[in-house]
Amino acid sequence: MSDKPLVLVTAPITTRSGYGNHSRDIVSALLDLDKYEVKVNPVRWGNTPMNALEDGNPIHDRIKECILSEPSLPKQPDLHIHIVVPNEFQPLGKKNIGVTAGIETTVPPPQWIEGMNRMDLNILTSEFSKQGFQSAEFEQQDKQGNKGPILKTTKPMETLFEGVDTNVYRPTTEISDEVKETFDTIDSDWNFLSTGHWLSGNLGEDRKDLGMLIKVFCETFKNQKNPPGLILKTSGATFSVIDREECLSKIKTIKDNVKGILPPIYFLHGDFTDDEMNQLYNHPKVRLIFHSHMEKDSVDHY
Repeated sequence: MSDKPLVLVTAPITTRSGYGNHSRDIVSALLDLDKYEVKVNPVRWGNTPMNALEDGNPIHDRIKECILSEPSLPKQPDLHIHIVVPNEFQPLGKKNIGVTAGIETTVPPPQWIEGMNRMDLNILTSEFSKQGFQSAEFEQQDKQGNKGPILKTTKPMETLFEGVDTNVYRPTTEISDEVKETFDTIDSDWNFLSTGHWLSGNLGEDRKDLGMLIKVFCETFKNQKNPPGLILKTSGATFSVIDREECLSKIKTIKDNVKGILPPIYFLHGDFTDDEMNQLYNHPKVRLIFHSHMEKDSVDHY
């Protein structure tokens, strides 16, 4: 062990998820400071693949060197940073910071407030989410029905907006042969693009609301002479054939319940690199990008 303060980061750092990306950004920033001895305890994030750390990527190689082979340390961390949903927050260090995107609704569940109160500081990624925790209060009762103290968030909160690596996500005219081949199958020259996980739930109930996006798109642009297209880059949690077929089935079910001549929907499924995703955003056939619920909340309150 070095003489630097020991920082333990517990996070889904190896996963292909939004929390995974955020975890990698935070650990990379800590390493750049060169003030701490950083150790990482990797955890799962639902069923998302745990293969996001790329061989030969210098940033990822540095992160790999920090990952614990066993979830234990010879001494208590000076600081524990826990990057998950708040009900999972655990104060393992001398000081503890919880990092979370929070929730897309105005009222977080009481278990999440209890988790926030276990930490010394909580960092959220949008003012919208922070305001929800600041305003939420719950009346508590014991088993006999006697009223207890009001449950509310008592620990400090700060907002740290998620950023973007402008070395990767930037304007470009360079399109790889693979992406060109993909777009050659897209007949529309004017397309919306939407990206994100298609999570569980019936129509209007999935967390990113992709199902309702498809329905509203079809209803809005049906029976038009020259409608725009919708490019949907999504998956359930994996990039398997089964996952792909489930997504296709859900798209078909939604389209079958809209009467009329429908606008085109182009479904992209599979493992794209960050560079390939940037090419999607810059391709001339993509004219407008749809935000899902969580991303829209962050943008609206930026």
